[in-house]
Amino acid sequence: MLAVQQSELAAGQETRLQRPRAPAALLGDSETALKSLKQSQAAGEPDLLGVRIDPSFISLRGDPQFQQIAVNVLDVPD
Repeated sequence: MLAVQQSELAAGQETRLQRPRAPAALLGDSETALKSLKQSQAAGEPDLLGVRIDPSFISLRGDPQFQQIAVNVLDVPD
């Protein structure tokens, strides 16, 4: 599943947010998931707004890096 997601991302058929769901939820690979979330944030992908409530990321909610991403997503510039 992860290989298919990576292929679709490379082809522009999927957002970076979709990719970390498999490692985070299914494989327990928090390092890859956090890296993908950071890439999604850097790319300004709008679906990252749901990261706080997406059940796929429950295992990451205690991670300080994840918490910072969640705060940054909702940080509205002045």
